[in-house]
Amino acid sequence: MLKLNEKPLKIMISAGEISGDRYGARLVKELSKLDGDLSFYGMGHRAMEDSGVKLLANLSGQSTIGILEPLLYLPKILNALHKMKTFLRNERPDVFIAIDFQGFNMMLCKEAKKLGIPVVYFISPQEWQWGTESGGKKVVECTDKILSIFKEEVPFYSKLGGDPVFIGHPMCDIAKSDAIKEDVFKKGDLDQSKDILALFPGSRSQEIKYVWPVIGQAAQALIERYPKMQMVLAVADVELIPKIKESFTPSSPLKFYEGSPYDLMKHTKLSLVTSGTVTLEHMLMGTPFIANFRFHPLSYWVIKKLVGKKFFDRVKFISLPNILAKKKIVPENIQTECSVERLVSQAVNFLENEEEIITLKSDYEEVKKSFYSVNVNKKAAEEILNLIKKGK
Repeated sequence: MLKLNEKPLKIMISAGEISGDRYGARLVKELSKLDGDLSFYGMGHRAMEDSGVKLLANLSGQSTIGILEPLLYLPKILNALHKMKTFLRNERPDVFIAIDFQGFNMMLCKEAKKLGIPVVYFISPQEWQWGTESGGKKVVECTDKILSIFKEEVPFYSKLGGDPVFIGHPMCDIAKSDAIKEDVFKKGDLDQSKDILALFPGSRSQEIKYVWPVIGQAAQALIERYPKMQMVLAVADVELIPKIKESFTPSSPLKFYEGSPYDLMKHTKLSLVTSGTVTLEHMLMGTPFIANFRFHPLSYWVIKKLVGKKFFDRVKFISLPNILAKKKIVPENIQTECSVERLVSQAVNFLENEEEIITLKSDYEEVKKSFYSVNVNKKAAEEILNLIKKGK
């Protein structure tokens, strides 16, 4: 066990989404293994709190994508930002760790840097992929260490004067399952004679509102066409179930699966998902999926007007497997393309063409080379404690 100081180290960590909360919790556990005399504070959700983090704020339900959507939660976001900045100023933690959640965490990184607090970005802004060098320089200016989850980040941030180190994507250590089919079906009260059509509607309110109804209606149409399939919805957070039922309730039976999503993915024929981390999870599990995303129509119009055609020419894809492959290896639909008819057509193509699935799984293996690693959180914890040690 690594001991850096007689005085307990104070670690501050900030995650704004459910996926970041899970990464943060695992990172905290690895840090505690290396040094058992640490205290943790910050922003997260249940997983981080259960791992021993004293939560100062929780924005997991207020995470949004778009221009207009964040305005709905502005008071809560500003309140959380104030609490986090106050803690930085008053408590001066030994390190500040930002996990994803770019807009919010970049403000905290700048504040910590100004106060002379070492800053680590884990799952940093993907400026190397869809941003700019000027955006990358802003990340470099307010960080001391960038824990890169993709290999291509390293030359990008190194060129700009940053200190990146490739450790791999934390999902590599998480997206695994050894569950047998019988146990999964029993846990979910599922019919073992039917294939699973899994539905992953996301964890953001805007996803439940704008994307889930399309996914739900498409699933309804598919099981009417394929009676030997059953709809199973993976629950990201039980608190979302009422919103899910309110947004769309299929006339056919819909099972809610509250167990490990990876157990479900392992035994799923096809998934309909809201684009996000779940696309990477499906690739790691080798499960076919179709990605979907929709903004509020006005928000989408504003984005197109503000950023213009050049941005959309640069950002060609929304799902991580396609982004990393630099080509479309899985179907994806955004905004007006995200329709029931299009989604059903894409699903039928998968369900009736085994060659499509064979090709997809081969593409998965090729893409994994750009980010796959093992013991990712252990490597991250070691880098963080070594950074603190240098400053002591």
